[in-house]
Amino acid sequence: MEIIGDTIKMFEFHELSEIASRDFSQHLDLNQILVVLIRIKGFAKDLMQFERYLTNRENERYKAYQTKSRAQQFIIHRGILRLLCARCLAQPKTAIHFAETAYHKPFIKSQINQIDLRFNLSHSQNHAIYAFALKREIGIDIEATNNRSVDLSGAESVLAPSELGELYTLPSSNRIISFLKLWTQKEAISKALGLGLALNFKDIVLGFEQNKYSKVKIMGETIGVHDISQYNEYVAALAVEMPNV
Repeated sequence: MEIIGDTIKMFEFHELSEIASRDFSQHLDLNQILVVLIRIKGFAKDLMQFERYLTNRENERYKAYQTKSRAQQFIIHRGILRLLCARCLAQPKTAIHFAETAYHKPFIKSQINQIDLRFNLSHSQNHAIYAFALKREIGIDIEATNNRSVDLSGAESVLAPSELGELYTLPSSNRIISFLKLWTQKEAISKALGLGLALNFKDIVLGFEQNKYSKVKIMGETIGVHDISQYNEYVAALAVEMPNV
């Protein structure tokens, strides 16, 4: 499936064979963002293949997980990320090595990244989503809408006071989705800024009356925010640095 937006090219894949020979470099330029949605269940059978490409440090991280399911999720998510980066850079998977910033945002550390590929990723239940851009910081977040663990108990720590008041004026049937929309957008913005959970989300005031695309000025940066949700399955947001704005 392909969805073409203003500056976004979005693909959806269900199994490894759909990605393995794909050249994603043609979908990357300074004005276009690549987004890849993965249905994780279809990749479980490729676990051993992904595991072969783990670095020593990644192996240590994998073995540190307390549950087998979390460890396997890490291998699959990291394996897909490595493959997608390789296909964006036209390089072998063995050439892709990752590092993290002080706020745990991953980046490609090897010298092969001559095009300055930036990326971000998120996952929720059977969905994983990856975003790629050239020379621009990027953040993405996703939350499955059937996640029974999500309720409004965390709204006070995420929403500004004005947003929190507005939330409870909405019909009760719309509140969870509306909350998730703002939550994922704030997560994506914070990840684009490279701050992750270190940013106080209540300092980002978005409000519920938004279009599919908006711009936010924060910490001296202008961030473009895209709502790329499929509300019957997931809420997702993409945030992209807007240079020279």
